[in-house]
Amino acid sequence: VDAKPEDSAAQRIAVFKKLWADYRSPQPKIPSVYERLVKVLQFTPEMIPELLKDPSPESQLLARSQIKVRTDVYYHHILRQSPHTAKEIDYIKSRWPDRLTPHPLEPVLRKAVADGLRQNKLEPWQVIAWINMQYSEDDTEQMKLMQILFKSPAWKTMPLEAKFAARQWFGKETMTPGQIAWIDGADPAIVCSDLIFLTEESDVATTLAALNKAIDGVKKSPIKIEMQGLDQLAAVSDEVFTDPKVLELVFEVADQLRESGVSFPLGKRL
Repeated sequence: VDAKPEDSAAQRIAVFKKLWADYRSPQPKIPSVYERLVKVLQFTPEMIPELLKDPSPESQLLARSQIKVRTDVYYHHILRQSPHTAKEIDYIKSRWPDRLTPHPLEPVLRKAVADGLRQNKLEPWQVIAWINMQYSEDDTEQMKLMQILFKSPAWKTMPLEAKFAARQWFGKETMTPGQIAWIDGADPAIVCSDLIFLTEESDVATTLAALNKAIDGVKKSPIKIEMQGLDQLAAVSDEVFTDPKVLELVFEVADQLRESGVSFPLGKRL
């Protein structure tokens, strides 16, 4: 046994460096040296930063093989350690909060991505691995790096897998204005936001504006969406609800919902 997990970091690092040096020598002398150094590396994460700094293919492949997250597609490390039925981070946070923890190698991969960006030698697998290590809190530096990466020339040549992973975690920070407009236009909570926030105190002008915005947004949406906020619309005062202009728009909405039917509160008011 070359080293044990319970050995000090200094001991484990020294053993790994000895094996690594022998493996990379012109004529290795230690029997089964590669298998032995891989075994030691499994419990010596302190060596990962050094391996990532080395641009040689063997160093990069060795580091990649020991990073316990997906490096080819979006598969967040928190999702990976949770039951297969759990597909959303928010669900895991509510059900198993103890599993929502920062990945110990996130700062290491963040530095590797930042260095690669500065040197114009960005590795897509490092970008994907870094994204899969994200944590939803205390992420100011991560957001800054993602914004810089998204605006860089390197982002244009990133594979689709890296771009998809970034959108899954960082959302609109990695979208063009056109993509953001498409996403917002397909979100009924955004399209009908003013309608959703109507109250009994809302006046005619506010109600008319909310209705017009929602109707127009639903018509222009890139996908078919259902109008939201109709229960709130039904809660406005009689004076507002029976205003001719408001009532005209309400009937327009009701006509569009002829097949699916209007909600009970609005149907009752009509």
